[in-house]
Amino acid sequence: MGLSEDSLARANGVVAAFGRAVRAFFQAEKRDELTSVLFDVPRRSLLGWQCLYRHAPEFLGELWARTTPEEFGRRMARPGARPYQLQLAILGLGYLGARQQLLLDQGLYRGDPLPGEDVERTVDFLLTWERLQRSYRVDGTLLPGETGAATRILDGPGLERVVDRLEPVDDERFGLIRRAVAKLQMYAFLFHGEQRDGVFGHGPYDAGDGSLVFLREINDLQNDYVPWAADGAASPVPNVVVAYRTRGVEVHCDLFGSLVAEPHDFADRVEAVAIFTAGDGTLRRLDNDEVAAVEQAAAKGTRSLFATMAAWSDDYKLRYGGPLFANHMKTFFDLAGIDGSIGDRLMTTFEATADDLCAGILQRDTAGVWRHMARGEDDCFWPVVA
Repeated sequence: MGLSEDSLARANGVVAAFGRAVRAFFQAEKRDELTSVLFDVPRRSLLGWQCLYRHAPEFLGELWARTTPEEFGRRMARPGARPYQLQLAILGLGYLGARQQLLLDQGLYRGDPLPGEDVERTVDFLLTWERLQRSYRVDGTLLPGETGAATRILDGPGLERVVDRLEPVDDERFGLIRRAVAKLQMYAFLFHGEQRDGVFGHGPYDAGDGSLVFLREINDLQNDYVPWAADGAASPVPNVVVAYRTRGVEVHCDLFGSLVAEPHDFADRVEAVAIFTAGDGTLRRLDNDEVAAVEQAAAKGTRSLFATMAAWSDDYKLRYGGPLFANHMKTFFDLAGIDGSIGDRLMTTFEATADDLCAGILQRDTAGVWRHMARGEDDCFWPVVA
């Protein structure tokens, strides 16, 4: 179709807005100082970003042959769904982070073209990403910062279905819920190699009586795709969703799907709560025995995974980024109901790219792009130049 000046300008608007949000996030969390005992987190991320930069547009092209970004974005916007906000943010960060690393590695400056870049491919990817983001967020905005650090994905009927399931707080049941959520979050963090995947918070939503509703979700609990999945304990449900109605609680959401509540311990400000699992358009309440079983599976899985991952070689502490990022991509096809060979092709492609990149990443200092994104003197991500 050709590249127009308008589409290039709109794509660079996305680059600038997303870059500002990423830099604010990185500075707040000191991401350029990130370290881990179990995993090579900074370099694993760079490896995964390069997998996305090289392959995501073509794989997603298979998805857009069957649906539109707008249709898909609204399909994502329901409790318990994967992909969710994190996968969208990972797509944007992966593509632009890898591109920025290439620019820096070649000694270029802001405003320089990236040699060999298919500009039309990049612009199309960014504009498609924007369409996904805006259709996913019920208010049509691009990023949480535009709405006071809120992430709202539920429309009126969707929110009503959640509110109808809220129950007055029972101390015993609420205690079970709190313990389960803590164990589930720990399990999800470890299962995803110290990446915040699997834990999602969204809201706040106005309940109409001066109270606010927000949701915390833990998903990807029955993953059998990544190589280390067999070392986790099987969860009785694929996801757990907890909804809270509160007063006097402030909620802040970021572009990576995290939710922070102030005060951090808001238990005494919860008026009603619900815990359920979501799937196939249904929301099913979990009884106390099921909540306890979910907690026990998460605790067992965490112990098993830790033993496995602590024994990983230094090489695999980086190389696991291939399967980790293939897992992000596969969620899009799972939600669309596209099966067949796509999962195998993704895993084979990303693992091969990891093999290709691993030695080079290990042999050189890759901290420069992290320093630039967090604390660079100019834009977090440089604009696309035709």
